[in-house]
Amino acid sequence: MLLFADEALAVTLVSLAIWVVLFPVLVQGGIAFAIVLARGEKRENDEYKASHGYGPSDLS
Repeated sequence: MLLFADEALAVTLVSLAIWVVLFPVLVQGGIAFAIVLARGEKRENDEYKASHGYGPSDLS
């Protein structure tokens, strides 16, 4: 009977580690990656606009 309790505790701790620690870290990493990509793309778009004569007043 004690072995079943030990196994249940191990499964519970592993599940908590996955869903409370690992999964949120992966989600935050994905969000940070998307933000970095978006900022880089914005910089490229701004450089393209500047090199082709589009100014802030021309963005209608």
